Amino acid sequence: MKKDKIFQLVFTAILISIIILQSFIPFLGNLPLVVIDITIIHITVIIGACIMGWQTGLLLGTVWGVCSFIRAFTSGSAISLLVFTNPLI
Repeated sequence: MKKDKIFQLVFTAILISIIILQSFIPFLGNLPLVVIDITIIHITVIIGACIMGWQTGLLLGTVWGVCSFIRAFTSGSAISLLVFTNPLI
């Protein structure tokens, strides 16, 4: 019983760290094109939700959303960087 909880905690932490790495390292989770970014991070969230359940999927989706929110404020696509770059960064 305790071993299952430790496994769930460690597996969730590994998936969260993978999502954070995919979010902020270029060409790892987001594939930037000229106008839009194509993402493959949702595959990590789907795998975590299928293996660990909906609670872990909810947590992973929330982490992905927060990382996407931070990434949207700090960077953008090539065209939008010229116009919409945050001057505080």
